[in-house]
Amino acid sequence: MTLWRLAVVLTALVTTATAGEEEQGQCGLYLAPSSTQQDPETTIWGLYAGKEIPVGEKVGPPELAINLWHFKANSIANDKQSELWQTMVDFLESFIWVPGPVGARFEQDEGRVVSAVPGLGVLSAFDVKLTNANWLHHAAYDQPAWNTQPTVPHPGRGSFTSFYQATVQATADIAKGSEIFMDYGENWAEDEKREALLLEDYKNLDATIDKMIAFFDKHNDLHEASKAQIYNFLSKDVMVAAVGHHKAKTVAKLLPATPDELKEIPAKGGILVHSAPTVYRQDDWLTENGFCVDHLQPGPSTIPQAGRGALAARPIKAGTVVTASPLVHIPNKSILDMHEVEIDPSDEDYMRSNDKVTGQQLLLNYCYGHPASSMVFFPSGPMASYINHSKEKANAKLQWSKHPKHESSWYKVKPFDLVGEDRQYLGLVMEVVATRDIAEGEEVFLDYGDEWQAAWDKHVAEWKAPKEWPLRAIDFNEQYRNKPFETTTDLGKDPSYPEHVALKAFLMIEESLRAGTREDPKFWAMPEEGTAYDADNLFDLVIVDKREIGEDEHGVKTYDYLVRWTNNRGVDTFVDHVPHDAFIFVDAPGQSDQFSVEHPFRHYIGIPDDVFPTGPWRNLK
Repeated sequence: MTLWRLAVVLTALVTTATAGEEEQGQCGLYLAPSSTQQDPETTIWGLYAGKEIPVGEKVGPPELAINLWHFKANSIANDKQSELWQTMVDFLESFIWVPGPVGARFEQDEGRVVSAVPGLGVLSAFDVKLTNANWLHHAAYDQPAWNTQPTVPHPGRGSFTSFYQATVQATADIAKGSEIFMDYGENWAEDEKREALLLEDYKNLDATIDKMIAFFDKHNDLHEASKAQIYNFLSKDVMVAAVGHHKAKTVAKLLPATPDELKEIPAKGGILVHSAPTVYRQDDWLTENGFCVDHLQPGPSTIPQAGRGALAARPIKAGTVVTASPLVHIPNKSILDMHEVEIDPSDEDYMRSNDKVTGQQLLLNYCYGHPASSMVFFPSGPMASYINHSKEKANAKLQWSKHPKHESSWYKVKPFDLVGEDRQYLGLVMEVVATRDIAEGEEVFLDYGDEWQAAWDKHVAEWKAPKEWPLRAIDFNEQYRNKPFETTTDLGKDPSYPEHVALKAFLMIEESLRAGTREDPKFWAMPEEGTAYDADNLFDLVIVDKREIGEDEHGVKTYDYLVRWTNNRGVDTFVDHVPHDAFIFVDAPGQSDQFSVEHPFRHYIGIPDDVFPTGPWRNLK
C-alpha cells in the first residue's frame, strides 16, 4: 500500500468508521487517472460516474465558462515570441472550447472568443467510440438569475464570468464506475471517427454476438472445420452488416479467434467492457486511486457582489478534500495580458497591433498564483472556480495533494521547462480541504490572501459608479420566463428590444411541402436525431403572432408563436408553433459585463506562502 493510500485509509478511520461506506454510497463523481492513459510516465486525469446516470440526465454540476478574447492574437506578437512561448500558449489552448455550447456564442463577433470550462470541460476523456455525454446547450443559455442584481452598478461587475451553467448531459446510459467521454468536436481525429465504433455499434455487436452464440449452441454437432468456416463468414460479412464496411477491421480485432470463446464476451458484460475493461472502475478502485469531487453545488453567493458561489451539497467533515484540481500550469501570466488587435492583411486573421497592455483576460481571476512567481495555475477540478474569498468566513484551504500522481518533483523545475514536451500534461494537483465541519447548503470560502485583498480594496476605492446599469440578457430571460413575448403588433413601429440585447430562438423547421408563407407557414419541429436546442440553431427572428395553448403544472399560461425568419439570402420563412422555451435573449457582441466595463478587477487567487514551493518557481523579486 502506498503512503497516499495509507493516508486515505487512516483519515477515513479517524473521521468515522463508516466514512468509506457512506462516501461510496453518496459520491456521484470521482476524479481519478483516466482509462485512456497509455504512457505510465505521464498522467491523464478523468472523471467517473459514482452512480448510474440515465440517458438525458445531467452529469456532474454545471460549471463556469470563462471567456478569453482574441487569446492567440493577444498572447503572441508575430515573429517576436520564441517557440517556447508559442508552446506555452498552445498548451493552455488545448484545454479550451469554442463558446457556442457553453452559452457564449454571441459574446463577440464569431471567432474572437474561446471558453475555458473547468470540470468536464477539461477532464472528460475523448474516445469517439465511447462518447456518453455532451453539452446541454439550452441550459447554458437559459441560466437562473443567481445574484445578478439587475440595474445595480457595483465594483464586482466584469470581475466574474456571466456564464455559470455550462452543463453536460448523458447521451447514453452511463453505468456506475464508467468514465465520462465527450466528443471534442469536428476537428478532433476525423480519420479515427470514421473507423471507430460508437456506443450504438457496441449494442448492435452485442446483439449479433448473442445470435452467433445461439447459432453455435443449436448446431453443436458441427465439425471443427465447418464451424471455423462459418465463424469466419459471420465475423466478416455479418459484422459488416451490423456496423458498416469502414468499421469491419476494428470489429475483427475485437472478436476472439474461435467461436468457443464468444461466450466470454457477454459473461464480462459485453464487447465494450471486454475490449476496454479499464473504462469501468469499481468503488474500491475509485476511492483508493481518486477523489470524490461532488461535495459542492453551485448557487447564488452569500456575498452580494460576488455573483455565484460553491455550496456544500451535503455535510462535509473537517479534513475532507472538498474538491481536487489537476492544474493547467502557465509559466508566465503575461500570456493573459490583453492588447489592441487588428486584422493581419496577409492571412485575414487577428494579430496584436502593439505591445501596450490594455488589461488582463478574465481567466486570471480564476487562476492560483504567488507574488514571487511569474507562474499562475488554472484549476480544472469540478466546482473549484466557484469558491469565493472571505478572510473572516474561510472554511477551507489550499494544499498540494499527496496523491502518487502529483508531480512534486516539478517544484524544482524552472517555469518555462514545465511546458517541455515531456511535461505537457496535468501533473500538479491542488486540493481544497475543509478546515472545519461545513453544514449542507453552507457556502465554502477560501482566503485568497492579503495581496488579493489589498488589490480588491484599491479597486473598490478607485471605482467610479455609473449613474445607471442596463438590464442584461439574463435579466430579460428572467422577466420572460413565465411571461409571453410581445409580437410586432404589441411592440408597435419599432419591433425590437434595446440595442445591447437580442432576442433569438432555437429554430428547427420541419421538412414539408408547406410554402412557408404567413398563410401557409412551416412548423417548428424536433429532428429525428439530436436536438433543436443547439447553439448552431440560434437565429434572429421576428414574432408575428402568439397563442395561448394551456397551463403548466403551476397554473401558469403557456404559449407558442408564429415567427418570421429571414435567411442570409434575404428570403423570409414563416414558422409556426415555436415553443416559448425556444426563445432566448443574449447580450449583443461586446455588451456583456466582461467586455463593457472599463478597468474591471483582475488579480489571481493567492497560494499561501507556506504552501508555495521555494526554489526556481520564485523567479520574481
